[in-house]
Amino acid sequence: MPPPAPICLPTFPPPSISLRSAEGHEFIVDRKCACVSKTIEAMLAGNFAESKGEINFPEISTNILEKVIQYLYYKVRSLEDQSLDPWLS
Repeated sequence: MPPPAPICLPTFPPPSISLRSAEGHEFIVDRKCACVSKTIEAMLAGNFAESKGEINFPEISTNILEKVIQYLYYKVRSLEDQSLDPWLS
């Protein structure tokens, strides 16, 4: 008799996190990209309520948070492909 199929458990830490702006807009962000920010990385790693993967930024507007997230994704891409980073060319 074959062994029972493994139960699908959520991965920990989850592969994505939620960042919420002052206006309540929620961005789902890849954890690897979010952790480019050392502040976010510390919040996720510490004993904060945010360590569960949901971070509220009550003083950051949606437009600004969106630009920050765009930069985080850009930074990860540029680290993987250094030809994208104009400072390294």
